[in-house]
Amino acid sequence: MTYEEMQHTMEFILQHQATFEANFHRSMEALQQQQAQFAADMMRIKELGGELAKSQVRMQNALADLAESHQRLVESQQETEERLRRVLKALERGFGGNGRGRKTS
Repeated sequence: MTYEEMQHTMEFILQHQATFEANFHRSMEALQQQQAQFAADMMRIKELGGELAKSQVRMQNALADLAESHQRLVESQQETEERLRRVLKALERGFGGNGRGRKTS
C-alpha cells in the first residue's frame, strides 16, 4: 500500500468515525429527551392514579349513601303499603266488603 492509499484509507476511517460519533451524539440526545419525557409521563400517570383512587373512594361513599337511602325508601314504602292495607280493611269492614255499605237503622 502506498503512502497516498494509506492516507486515503485513514481519511476514510476518520470520516466514518466522525459520522458515527455525530450519529451517536444525536442518538444520545434523542434518548435523553425520551427519558425525560418518559419520566414526565410516569409522574403524570402517578398523579392520575392518585386522582383515580380518590375518585374511587368518593364513588364508593356515594354508592354506600345511595344504598342506605334506597333501604330507607324500601322500608318507608313497606310501611306505607301496610298502612294502606289497614285502611282498605277498615273500609271493607265499614262497607261490608261488597261495596254497598252498611245499612243504618
